[in-house]
Amino acid sequence: MEGDIQICYTDDPLEPMLQCLCTINRNPFKYKTYVMKECEVTRDNSNKDLLQFMHFLNEVYQPVDPEDSDAYEFQSSVSAGSIMAKVLPYTNMFDSKSVRSFSKWCTDKKLALTNASSKRMRLQKCNDDSRAVVRPLFVLKEELIQQCALKIIKLLGQYQQYINDLKSEDLHVVGYCRKSYSGISDDQRLMLLMLMARRLEERSLVDAIYVSWSSSASDPMEERDISGTGKEKLKELNAQGDTQDLLSLLASGTKKICLVVTTFAGLTTNHKDLLQVFHNHPSLDKLIVDNLVVDDTILCISRNQVLNDPNVLKDFSGRTCTVPRSK
Repeated sequence: MEGDIQICYTDDPLEPMLQCLCTINRNPFKYKTYVMKECEVTRDNSNKDLLQFMHFLNEVYQPVDPEDSDAYEFQSSVSAGSIMAKVLPYTNMFDSKSVRSFSKWCTDKKLALTNASSKRMRLQKCNDDSRAVVRPLFVLKEELIQQCALKIIKLLGQYQQYINDLKSEDLHVVGYCRKSYSGISDDQRLMLLMLMARRLEERSLVDAIYVSWSSSASDPMEERDISGTGKEKLKELNAQGDTQDLLSLLASGTKKICLVVTTFAGLTTNHKDLLQVFHNHPSLDKLIVDNLVVDDTILCISRNQVLNDPNVLKDFSGRTCTVPRSK
């Protein structure tokens, strides 16, 4: 049928090709279609849009320092009313709701911003003695908010469709995150890992999450979490287990696995060890790197690509700067 064929391109938009629509939909990051109309932010209220809106709020309001001063600014007293006013242009679900209702909704949905400590204070703009609940938050700069919304609607929508297509092919999509050795407190470590895990759930729709409480990016996978340090904290993260549990899952061979990580260093900077993991575990079918926080890209690597050309793992050979994976 004519509708089954669509014009697209891979790297250069000046070199178009014809490809089956089903092939394009299965790998939207390899085959890119031409945008005929600029994507717009709407105020629809479907379930899909609701999930995107929640993700949008988690991107704009961060409870811990995202270590990105170019994009975020610290505000010591952010009220629910100011948040509601800023996000109303992006949804219609709160048009007839009060600030109290919006605040309760944020708490019920366990948005990231609710993890910040709160206090009551009288706002300068108020003419009475009423007090509002405020939180110290890192807020995305005003000029970047529209861009953030468009990115979530456009790129994230395509990515999540790709993830759902993988699930329909009976791939088990699991996420993995780790926190490096450092002098931070256990509470801070838990908070950062919780944000990483939430990003994997929201953006990548993972079925399960495995967490390394404390490990270096260069540590071989087989040597991580052997001591069991932090194992008792995994329940608070709703994690299925640590690195050793992930390796056991891969070794079981019961399902084909798609492993999702946030940034290359979120998994490893030891590409030789990663290659060995692929060789040792035939069930590891795909690896996805969510690099949205760095350069708005998502890398999908198949098992066949790795075995045929190990150089596809070259980006795991190291990192030149620290990247906030909890964003």
